[in-house]
Amino acid sequence: MKKRYLIPILASVCLLISFGVAYAGSVTTSGVTAATVIKQIRRDLGEENYSTYFWADNDLIQWMDQAVRLIVAKTKCLESTKVDQVLSANTWAYSLSAYTFTDIEAVLHDSGVTTEQTQVFALERVQIAGIGHSKEKGKPKDYCLWNNELIVWPIPDSTQAGTTLYLYMSPKVSGITSSTSPIETPHYFDDAVLWYIKAQAYFKDSKMATGDYFLRQFNAKTDEYILKVIKRNP
Repeated sequence: MKKRYLIPILASVCLLISFGVAYAGSVTTSGVTAATVIKQIRRDLGEENYSTYFWADNDLIQWMDQAVRLIVAKTKCLESTKVDQVLSANTWAYSLSAYTFTDIEAVLHDSGVTTEQTQVFALERVQIAGIGHSKEKGKPKDYCLWNNELIVWPIPDSTQAGTTLYLYMSPKVSGITSSTSPIETPHYFDDAVLWYIKAQAYFKDSKMATGDYFLRQFNAKTDEYILKVIKRNP
């Protein structure tokens, strides 16, 4: 009996790897606050002991917030808990309004059939205009997002009712709003956050070449994560 269940498990793992889920890095947040980053930035910019600052705290907090949001949007380095959506017969649109997320990274369909070689199937993402160009009823193969709804196609029939879709979502970040806000990106990106802030700081000081240097450092770090951790082209 153990051999019978081994193949479906391996097939599921392969599907997860092919969609990048298994390549995800640690999503443990940095653990530092904006105040810590501000202190380090002022030291790097030579303003640590000044009584007045050229770069206001509000400037640094704004750029910090931009850095975190850009990193999350570009690298998809954060993950939310997997959402299970049970399919119903003759129902092809499922509301996602209860969830806060930026995008769905993958949708896997668990057929529940443990006696075949493949139990879990990955749905292909299509545009809304691509829905409806295959048979209308049967096992879901495609999905799209529209107005906070997950739309699957073909429409699940009675044999698919009760089976489950696994939705892997990228969450929204709360953002940096004050000096007490925590950095929500993983520790891996701490230096990238600093580089982005420095780039914007030097741009404000009209030192464009220096700003460009740090912005290139920021982009190189995020591209490195995409290539080496989640294994896809930037």
